[in-house]
Amino acid sequence: TGARTARPGCDCCGRWEIDPSTNAGQSQVAIVLTAYATQRPVAVAGTGSCVGGANDTEGVNLLIAN
Repeated sequence: TGARTARPGCDCCGRWEIDPSTNAGQSQVAIVLTAYATQRPVAVAGTGSCVGGANDTEGVNLLIAN
């Protein structure tokens, strides 16, 4: 619900991507699913750059369930 800050220039659509093939990505997916199930907001900190293969989507660096 908060304002998005510091979008990378390549980000056209205001979205993030999690890489579920890594341990960190799997933990991030678990945070998102748990937050959704318990109806809690999630703060997202992006990497500041777009992910490889998706020239319009920022990578996720950190998630915090509030």
